[in-house]
Amino acid sequence: MSNNNITQDTFTLEDLDAAGKRLHINTILVFFINGFCSYLIIFYSTKAMKEYKNFLLLTIISSTIMDTHFSFIWGPIPTPPFPGVCSAGFIGSRLGHFWGEVFQHG
Repeated sequence: MSNNNITQDTFTLEDLDAAGKRLHINTILVFFINGFCSYLIIFYSTKAMKEYKNFLLLTIISSTIMDTHFSFIWGPIPTPPFPGVCSAGFIGSRLGHFWGEVFQHG
């Protein structure tokens, strides 16, 4: 009995480039949102929130750094149905998708 209803999607380099562009747009939006949140925390928090304010600022700063690294430098794109991740960031697009992965994890 054949199973003709199952189709496997294949990913091309154009798909990876489009996903990389979506990551860049997302990072730009998140950068401005995190900047606005930092502004609100710094200038509108009370004196009683001193240590909690520092915790919130460190969380926002580390989130911004991680988003920037994932989008512009590495850019992981999951490639289902195969268990793997392909690089679509700055390094991956300049060195090729294979060598971009090698340099990121080496």
